[in-house]
Amino acid sequence: MIAAEDHGQLLVVDRLTKKLEARIDVGDTPGHVIVRGDGTAAVTLRYGNSVAIVDVNQGKVVKQIPVGVEPWGLVELPGGKLAVVLAGEHALAVVDVNAGSVETKIELADRDPRAVALLPDGTLYVSHMATGKLSHVNLKSGHVALVDVTTANPFGPQITAEHLRSLTVDPNTGTVLIAHTEANAQTVRAPIGDPGVPDPSVGGGGENCGYSGCVGTPDLPAATPAITEVDPNTDTVIVPQSQQAQAQDGAAVGGVPADAPIACNAEGCGSFGTSTNPPSVLNPHEARLNGTEVQNPAALALFDGGRGQIVVNLGSKNALLLNRNLNGTAQDVIATVKLGNGAQSIALSDDGATAYVWNQFDLSISEIQLPKIDDKVDGESKFVPDQNGKPVAAPELGVVPELAAKTTVLPIEDKLSPEASIGRKLFHDATDTRISQGAAVSCATCHPNGRNDGRTWQFVFGPRNTPQLGGSILDTAPFHWPGDVATVADLNQMTVLSFMGGTGLDAGSFQYIAAYIDQIRPAPSLAHDRQLTTAEQHGKELFESDATQCTTCHAGRHGTDNLGHDIGSASQSGQFNFSGSDITTFQTPVLHGVARSAPYFHDGRYN
Repeated sequence: MIAAEDHGQLLVVDRLTKKLEARIDVGDTPGHVIVRGDGTAAVTLRYGNSVAIVDVNQGKVVKQIPVGVEPWGLVELPGGKLAVVLAGEHALAVVDVNAGSVETKIELADRDPRAVALLPDGTLYVSHMATGKLSHVNLKSGHVALVDVTTANPFGPQITAEHLRSLTVDPNTGTVLIAHTEANAQTVRAPIGDPGVPDPSVGGGGENCGYSGCVGTPDLPAATPAITEVDPNTDTVIVPQSQQAQAQDGAAVGGVPADAPIACNAEGCGSFGTSTNPPSVLNPHEARLNGTEVQNPAALALFDGGRGQIVVNLGSKNALLLNRNLNGTAQDVIATVKLGNGAQSIALSDDGATAYVWNQFDLSISEIQLPKIDDKVDGESKFVPDQNGKPVAAPELGVVPELAAKTTVLPIEDKLSPEASIGRKLFHDATDTRISQGAAVSCATCHPNGRNDGRTWQFVFGPRNTPQLGGSILDTAPFHWPGDVATVADLNQMTVLSFMGGTGLDAGSFQYIAAYIDQIRPAPSLAHDRQLTTAEQHGKELFESDATQCTTCHAGRHGTDNLGHDIGSASQSGQFNFSGSDITTFQTPVLHGVARSAPYFHDGRYN
């Protein structure tokens, strides 16, 4: 069964024949579906603010239960109940399906909750999309503890977990695995190739590498894939250890200290005296990945009895098969599989031998026959062009086999316009060299679901907080905090060429991206379908009053006058600003989904 977000339907597909058996209307924007113990399906409806209970045999919704603002992940609990994450309320709802109502709501420990997992002891983990945190929820006591899933990176830049879309419980160990992105938001980004601007990521000078990071340095890309493992018994991150060439008693090997970090290539690993990252951080510049593109991981599943893990990557449109136990060597990587556009969910067959990936933007299913860990996987070597542009084998990169997937395109219509459909694929694609250098970043990396990533990025001209894009905001130009982008097409120079490292998109392609942005809906609010509460009404009166004059700038249907203002909020020169004091005038931001778009101001100073 597939939750078809664009269609408001649950799709029932025969696993063996790949025939579409049924299309069941369920409601506005289905997000996550599970099969319950009684054979019915439960589906969250993100913009319908409810959960639909579906009798698949009858092909209809038998119960629709209002639960709260933007339900996302859900899991079945004992006694015919559901635990449902409410992203718009920062809460968890316990739903009694038989009664058709919410039994209780538990306030979570952070904002923007997304996925939920039932742990072996009956407690729950809830992921928070942008903040790199989990809420550990005890349903019996109602107690909620905040769990930080930051991975220590003592020999590299500080990294912060983000894009926590899914949680996978390992039934063998009871630990929880998260395929996600690590944000390197502390490294200053300078325009690519600008020799007049120092780039601290390479020691204060030299090549500027933008979001992709500099190959051959300790730097990390702005957004680096990772797999984080958490022990619910201690609420701590389990960091896998690298295989190191160390002598006894702290002696040196070849003049390099025995405790120095290591470098890995196709032959294995050895010390080289400069920083590396934990094996759980999948730095695309590392030789162990052999040039494999990995960007924006969205889902993970275990296979071969838990000895392997398959990671679905939305940005690089592929799946990466890895050994369960990572040690930083080339042996970590088993194979890759090409997928379609919009790949962001995975399910395994009952025998665990086959994986199925839903490619939402292509309306297709990829079927992958999973290997055994001990099997030798055949595949083609990676090739790189020589100075004449001809492909030659690159043995120093090793070999990453590429498995074939059987693709089935479902016979259903695309609900987006042709222009918006193309634009959505471009928006999420990190492999298009016109957009990104080395598949390091896509538009959706910083704007997941067309919203914001909750990050304040450091640039040589000052800190900049990521704005959200929902609410049909194309008529709010100029864009960017300084108001230096007159049209969407101007992002080609200001962002794609300067920081993403792409070769550049033509104006027509940007019109496709604009068509997609124009149909992105804002995050639902607490006052989605009701009259304002007394407190909310009082806030509205204050907002519109002569005393506050908020509407002087925050006017119109978008809450902005599209103008720049100096309100005394300029960032001061500091360790991240190499061009002196920042500018003093910034664009009035739109207010769509404002309660869901923290932090605030251009420099993210307010939470």
